[in-house]
Amino acid sequence: MHPTESALRKDVASSRARAASVGPASLPLSPREQEVLALLARGLSYQECASVLGVGRETVKTLVKRTLRKLDATCTREAIAIAFREGNIT
Repeated sequence: MHPTESALRKDVASSRARAASVGPASLPLSPREQEVLALLARGLSYQECASVLGVGRETVKTLVKRTLRKLDATCTREAIAIAFREGNIT
């Protein structure tokens, strides 16, 4: 198993435990935020996401920051785990 996948699995497990007491995120993710998280979950870098989406790297960073706030996540891996759990990405 790839180290990143192992870390993501741990984040998903901890996110599920937290969800039992916190519930779903209060703010929905935009389609673009979901798209960025899905690309990051596949292992793409911010620059690679930017190239795929036809936007700048700073735009991707801004989308990730918004996503972290909406999901009350502390890092991108946690945001990905929450988004998987809540069905925002598959």
